[in-house]
Amino acid sequence: MSARLYADEDVAQQIVLDLRQFHDVKYPSDEGTTGNSDVWHLRNALTEGRILLTVNHSDYRFLHRVVTSTHIFGGLAETHAGILSVAKRPDPQPWASAIDSVLSFPESLTGRLLVWHEDRNAWIEDAWRPKD
Repeated sequence: MSARLYADEDVAQQIVLDLRQFHDVKYPSDEGTTGNSDVWHLRNALTEGRILLTVNHSDYRFLHRVVTSTHIFGGLAETHAGILSVAKRPDPQPWASAIDSVLSFPESLTGRLLVWHEDRNAWIEDAWRPKD
């Protein structure tokens, strides 16, 4: 199953290349948007309905909470398509495989932030996610 992804500029190019074998992946260096803010990248991914990939967990965790809250309060018509991050800088091949495996599940990633923990070999959902 092919997914529409947006990898921020901190994601290793090798991960992007691996994922492009099966998915539609946008990457800032290909688009001429390297150096734009995290807010810009998330807004772009949200507007295009793409799942965002990042290694910058702490900044995107904050942004996830802002977007989710704004959506719940009616300030945004839609929330993000999902954010996949990591607990620490990953080895490219295992993380690309982990991303591919989570995308194969039928459960929607919309409005969710999942963090890959390579040492546990598991995706952990961000505990903060208010219900509508």
